[in-house]
Amino acid sequence: MAVSSLPKLNKWSNVYVHHLAIGPEHSQIQFASNLGGSSGPYGLSKKYKNDAAMELETVECAGVDELVFEKGLPEPDLIKFDLESAEVFALKNGPKLFKNKRPVILLELHGQEALVAAGLFLETYRYKAVSVHEMNSPTKKIFSNEAELVKLETIPHMIYCYPV
Repeated sequence: MAVSSLPKLNKWSNVYVHHLAIGPEHSQIQFASNLGGSSGPYGLSKKYKNDAAMELETVECAGVDELVFEKGLPEPDLIKFDLESAEVFALKNGPKLFKNKRPVILLELHGQEALVAAGLFLETYRYKAVSVHEMNSPTKKIFSNEAELVKLETIPHMIYCYPV
């Protein structure tokens, strides 16, 4: 079954499938099509063990502001980013949306670069974040900048980012 048929089959009238990647705006990026869905974008920030064995597929790539303000997608109230290391780019190329609409963001983190980018995002756009695994804990840590996130001994799997 094609992914593009899921909204119709499930009667999701507000879900649309767009065949493009989120990352550097107005660009094309490559994915290793033979490594599975979590392989991430090739050549951005993720490292691979055996480049010679990869089958690369080129995909149109758009930035967050590009999607909303150029391609006409509605301004979202909630964004879930699971970008397999392209979080760094997505968090940098949505300044208009992040400053004006200020959506809640569920952000899956893939590596130290993504953690640093998340911290800079929190500082730049006045957001706070909490690990989704600690959301209901009375002792949960709330983060608001890069230094607080980098102090962690581990990288949280996913953080909930909300505007202040």
